[in-house]
Amino acid sequence: MDSPKIQIHCGDCLEGLSRVPAETVDLAFADPPFNIGYAYDVYKDKLDSEKYLSWSADWMSEIVRV
Repeated sequence: MDSPKIQIHCGDCLEGLSRVPAETVDLAFADPPFNIGYAYDVYKDKLDSEKYLSWSADWMSEIVRV
């Protein structure tokens, strides 16, 4: 068995995932903000519900694609 290629990427998930070829990821781990007003350093964790749901659908679609 080949050794797995393990990479960790930091950055905007939608931007990063858009550069990943389709069907090339075996495992993706997601720990998204839950839109409950948690005080992150630079991320505002209290978006309008529709905006949050749209963003969530976008990143989940990219995970499925890759």
